[in-house]
Amino acid sequence: MPNPYRNQHDDLDDLLQQVDDLLQPPQSYDDYNNYDNYDSGDDPYGYDDDIDDFDDMVTDDTILYQNFSNNYGANVQNFANGYGGRQAPPTNPAPAAPSIPAYNADFRQQPRREPADAGRTPRRDSMGQKAARRNQGNPYADDPIPPVYRKPSKPKRRRGCGCGCSTVLVMLAVLVAGIFGLIHFMFQPPRSDDSIGARKKDTATILLCGVDADGTRTDTMMLMYLSGSEHKVGLLSIPRDTYILTSGGNEVKLNAAYGLNNCGEEGMEGLFDHIQRLIGYRPDGYLLVDFELVPKITDLMGGLEVDVPMDCEDNGISLNAGLQTLNGDELLMLLRHRKSYALADLTRVEVQRQVIKACMEQWVSPGKIGNAMSVLDLVENNSLTTLTTPNYLWIAKTILMNLKNFSTDTLPGEATTIDGISYYLLDPESVADLINESYNPYQVHISTDDLDIAG
Repeated sequence: MPNPYRNQHDDLDDLLQQVDDLLQPPQSYDDYNNYDNYDSGDDPYGYDDDIDDFDDMVTDDTILYQNFSNNYGANVQNFANGYGGRQAPPTNPAPAAPSIPAYNADFRQQPRREPADAGRTPRRDSMGQKAARRNQGNPYADDPIPPVYRKPSKPKRRRGCGCGCSTVLVMLAVLVAGIFGLIHFMFQPPRSDDSIGARKKDTATILLCGVDADGTRTDTMMLMYLSGSEHKVGLLSIPRDTYILTSGGNEVKLNAAYGLNNCGEEGMEGLFDHIQRLIGYRPDGYLLVDFELVPKITDLMGGLEVDVPMDCEDNGISLNAGLQTLNGDELLMLLRHRKSYALADLTRVEVQRQVIKACMEQWVSPGKIGNAMSVLDLVENNSLTTLTTPNYLWIAKTILMNLKNFSTDTLPGEATTIDGISYYLLDPESVADLINESYNPYQVHISTDDLDIAG
């Protein structure tokens, strides 16, 4: 009986071949040149294309389910697998990949090994020995290991810069110490050899004296108090007529002490002895100048602006009261004049303090530094003093920095007449109080017992 589906089967063969060609082109079909006609009997594999026994199984459903990629339908002929009635032609399958056991399963199968050196003291091994022991029983130990990228470590920061900075710092420290040492050497306060106790920091006292024309009497005596720690400048006038007793018990005025002790350095030491009895301590230094230097110094500094207290005339020079700039000769006359004042010498010493204050304000300044050096040379060559150049510099610096806190006083006492001679009698208690309050360079308190005031 002829197969009613034979033509349909041939059409399916053609379609199958086309699908296989598209999905997996054969490498060689020389042995089976053509699959288009299975009835020719030329099939090299001896396939029987007689599917008469198949006729009873073919239905409309099996025709619909003839799918070449799965096992639906009874008459599925797929050359990519072994489904269907015909055997697919052989292909060249790709070699199977070697089976690789799972990593964890592989190691679970390895028997646990005890180290050969168990029980012995561990020793330090090389990197190679450690790697060899670590790879024992590892089936992949011989495989090449790709290089591992390691991030370069940052260099450790050193504490020092390594470029000699420590040496530079030492040199700078030495330089700074040298500068401060030089400053310390250049600005030195005077110091007395006869200390009465602990001193106040950066504080000193200086006795300023001016002699008259004959050079034997100190008609001007002032105690200058300078304190950098207290930021203070003080000027204490000691009246020339102050009553004192000599070592022989004679009653004299204080201005005579210098001449009675042979003048010069010896005369100043004798004067210092009396000053110490009056104020309780020995000043740190002294400066004795001749009044004849006043005109030269004043003219070098360009004159001095002074408030003249009243109209006065002396030695052919007349001055009107009021603020005015005086030349050297005019200033010298003002410093010596006393006859026009009701209180005579007491008013004169007050005028002298005002003149010295004006000198500090106008002459001790950066703008006058050039002229001040010339004045310094003139004073050093024409005066008697214990002060040194570092002392002068310290004095100028202290005055310049603390001039706003400037005070002036007169040693407390009263004018009197003894045997027809005018004297100035000091008040011991008032003197002690004023010294402790404003003119004591020591931390030690001075009492009236420390004073030897005649009266």
